[in-house]
Amino acid sequence: MRHLRWLLLSLALTLLLAGCPPASSLAPSPTATPVPSPTPAPPSTPLTGPLYELFVEPEDARAPVLSALADARETLRIVMYLITDPEIIQALKDAAARGVEVRLLLELNPYGGSSQNALVANDLKEAGVVVRWDPRTIRYLHQKTIIVDEAYALIMTGNFTTSAFTANREYIVRTRHPEDVSEIIATFEADWARQ
Repeated sequence: MRHLRWLLLSLALTLLLAGCPPASSLAPSPTATPVPSPTPAPPSTPLTGPLYELFVEPEDARAPVLSALADARETLRIVMYLITDPEIIQALKDAAARGVEVRLLLELNPYGGSSQNALVANDLKEAGVVVRWDPRTIRYLHQKTIIVDEAYALIMTGNFTTSAFTANREYIVRTRHPEDVSEIIATFEADWARQ
């Protein structure tokens, strides 16, 4: 929990900073000492790379999300406020088609009354994605996360909308820290179970 709080605080502080460089300039140098990967992890999704990575939108576009969806071999747990981007929708269908258990928790009543989530949810259900609506114990399900095979998670400021990837200033943090991933999984499972 302490690591998740640190991560969320870091993300909030990062959002306040202007002019952050794109993720490609944040990569460690080839001569840097690699950060040891946390263990254990499912063998299907290897844990390589730094514990935390920052991606900046719109410069990094859909790449971090599409990569995460393609990495999944067993499970994807996703929480999203809005979903309209055709490439992301297709990647979710592709994951389900290759046998990945895809569970998506969506906001039922996005601000402004859009019914787009309901239309997309029906389309995804037909493709084998399991969709549930947010637990009504909270006002808005504004969280945006992806958990890949219990190995890593993406924490995002943007929705699965075209503008989030092509026009908006958004951030994505990928964490491989076991405590962070466990906390995000626990929150997902509680919301999924409507607790």
